[in-house]
Amino acid sequence: MASAPRRFYFFLRGIFQEFGFSVSIYDECLFLLEDKKSGVLHGMCGFHVDDGLMCGDKFFWNTLEKIALRVKFGRRLHTSITFCGIRITQLSDGTIELDQEEAIDLITPIDIAAGRKDDDTITPAEVTEFRSRLGSILYVTGCTRPFESYCVSHLSAFTTAGTVSHLRQLNVVIKHLKATKHFRLRYVKLHGPLVCYSFGDSNFKKERDSGSQTGSLTLCGTCPDTTGKIYFNLLRWSSRRTRRIVHSTLAAETLASTFSLDVNAGTRGRLRELKSIVDGVVLTDCNSLWDGIYSMTAKIDEMITPDFYQIRESCIPWRHALSPDFDSQSIEFWWVPTYLMLADNLTKVRTPSSHSFCKALLKTNLCCQNSSVHDKLTGPLMHSG
Repeated sequence: MASAPRRFYFFLRGIFQEFGFSVSIYDECLFLLEDKKSGVLHGMCGFHVDDGLMCGDKFFWNTLEKIALRVKFGRRLHTSITFCGIRITQLSDGTIELDQEEAIDLITPIDIAAGRKDDDTITPAEVTEFRSRLGSILYVTGCTRPFESYCVSHLSAFTTAGTVSHLRQLNVVIKHLKATKHFRLRYVKLHGPLVCYSFGDSNFKKERDSGSQTGSLTLCGTCPDTTGKIYFNLLRWSSRRTRRIVHSTLAAETLASTFSLDVNAGTRGRLRELKSIVDGVVLTDCNSLWDGIYSMTAKIDEMITPDFYQIRESCIPWRHALSPDFDSQSIEFWWVPTYLMLADNLTKVRTPSSHSFCKALLKTNLCCQNSSVHDKLTGPLMHSG
């Protein structure tokens, strides 16, 4: 019985491959159906055990009907489905909405006896409850709720040395979750050339034991229009402890940008597999880093040299073109003011961009204006190959 799920997967994969599907190079549970001659993608389906999520054109659905003669499908839901605890709803205009209301309803605050001081050490039973709540919230924040990602990551550092103050902070997070449980992460149809934007930010020595936090947020969106507006869909976000010890803000921001650079390349690779070729942009609000990349004004003793040159090699056109690893996937490096740095919300609780962050996710667009977008987004004029 222990090997039954694995054996079922091989059985399912064999049938899909028999009908012309290929297995994604990034996810073995994602199957793609494309025309072998033209390369046109007809559709795709992803599986978690025996639950499937599918989309495609008429040819794709006709092929699935043939597969259904070999594999018995159960319920078929079209406009609303719960997949891995996430409710997915398709509206009449094609917009997709994701939410986890039911999961949030199941998360309850931790009971704290009256009169306990903030610096009191929590009991073993409370440690168990603390970890349980963090685990539940972590799944929600990882799937549909980027707002609370930093809070969960920050509090997770205190699971072995928590105090009553941390329990109260966690209860505040739960209260916020429940007050905003009706939030929907929306995915809309985008038009025109698309760009993969990766925002990277860091807080310097603000975490436990003087650690730093790295935040990264990636959007797939349109090019800025004449009003400075970008229409986008949120693809990935991350809030985590910086993996290395850093001794300056510049070093912390450099690590955040190299991490976002890697995320951007990985995301574009996944989109390329789905026949969507997009340009890439990494954004920072660290003016010293941007100046250092393009004018070499940064102090050598403050930067992390290998990571600094990784960004420089990737983003400067002539250096990139002369690299032996050149693959025509160039990328731009932009500076934005802090009030537009969306990843700031993944390294701090309250930031100058908090209002922009919430508004952007609700409307699936980001306005880069008070003045012209060209005054706010600074980068080289370069296009991917």
